[in-house]
Amino acid sequence: MAETVVYGYMLSIKWGDKLIKGLITSGLKLRENYEEVILKASSGIALDEFIDYDGEFSASGQTIERDPSEGSLAEVDTLTITAGATASGNVTITLNGVNTNVAVLNGDTIAQVATKIRDASYTGWTTGGTGDVITFTKDLFGLVSAPAFSGGTTGVTGNMIQTVIGQDATHEDYETLREAASVGAIVAFVYGRFTEGDKIVSGNAKITDYSEDANSKDRGSYNITFKTVKGSIIFSTFSTYPEVINDGNTVAWYIASELSTITKDGGNIVSRWNDYLESGRDLVTGSALWVNPDYIQFDGISQYLKCAGFTLIQPEFIYIIFKPVTWTNLDYIFDGNATNSGRVRQDTVTPRVIMSAGTDLGNCDDLVLNTWAIMRCRFDGANSKIQINESTAITGNCGIYNMSGFTLGSRGTVDARFSNIHVREIILRKIADDTEDETAIYNYLKSKYSL
Repeated sequence: MAETVVYGYMLSIKWGDKLIKGLITSGLKLRENYEEVILKASSGIALDEFIDYDGEFSASGQTIERDPSEGSLAEVDTLTITAGATASGNVTITLNGVNTNVAVLNGDTIAQVATKIRDASYTGWTTGGTGDVITFTKDLFGLVSAPAFSGGTTGVTGNMIQTVIGQDATHEDYETLREAASVGAIVAFVYGRFTEGDKIVSGNAKITDYSEDANSKDRGSYNITFKTVKGSIIFSTFSTYPEVINDGNTVAWYIASELSTITKDGGNIVSRWNDYLESGRDLVTGSALWVNPDYIQFDGISQYLKCAGFTLIQPEFIYIIFKPVTWTNLDYIFDGNATNSGRVRQDTVTPRVIMSAGTDLGNCDDLVLNTWAIMRCRFDGANSKIQINESTAITGNCGIYNMSGFTLGSRGTVDARFSNIHVREIILRKIADDTEDETAIYNYLKSKYSL
């Protein structure tokens, strides 16, 4: 944002999949609107409008325009040339749907082909890399289409992958709030100062009035009024995570945004992802890519992370926030120490995943490709379940094998079935959490990542 200092209390609003942040408030008032109901009823206005609303919410303060780069990522694609030219002609590089032809000559080596590709011009992209590797970095932030490479009839071969998938901004600015207000949208909101122990208010509400300084651009004043949806208002104390995580049943906790837990080289290749609770159950075998600001990327080719085996027996409860970038039948999201000792893998049809600890548990079809999701997996024999976000849980028997460790991005033997996924956070628990504790952990993840 244009400013990083928090003044007063902050208001964040979610409208559909749009997140509006940076509304700095000078005050908030919550009041029951029963007097308003009586007044309007006596004026002959139908009461239907008020049945579903039991309070009124108003706030005023300053707007801040979002910097387009905040919460965004620029696409980075990587091409590795694997064979030189056996005939003269053109190779074709496709970036965001635009084809660029590069001429090569019969006998050009891998390095010569790579140099010619690297030295070509690609509008809106910057090239880099050395030797047989060429990188293409988008000049602008945002989502683009997948890249492609063709050697045509030249005999040149190569592998093209998305090293960093472009990402649109994760939140909107106050102009989106103005749009929501114009249609009387029902939104979710969180209000408060987000420091440990401070009070916050959250809930759902219908926008009934909005105004702002006519000269607003980077910053201006606003006033906003909501009718709160009946029963949705929650008064709580802000905490970075629920207390239940510290109850002794969390065996490992991996958080991609906690850089103190991650060992990586200058190219952001991760060689170690430590347990945030410092249990020593660190992911120390394999590699992956850390992507700013908060996730680990697995390429679906050879990348995985794995910890040493340890005692982890049923019941086991896994919470993972991840994004399936692509779908390939039988690729593993995660597994236990040995193959199929406690796994979730892609299976049969897109975007299905199935969990198993010896017995497949139903068909879970609730993921959406290239979309973040919270997946809850309880390995507990006949009382097992898998659930995506708040969809209906798939329940039943998943088998009796024990995980005895954790493998991320491939099957337990880490010799095949690598998945192309992004991962933000994982919580491993050695207990079948009851509804209260499960809900607390789920709501923490949902709130933290604005899902």
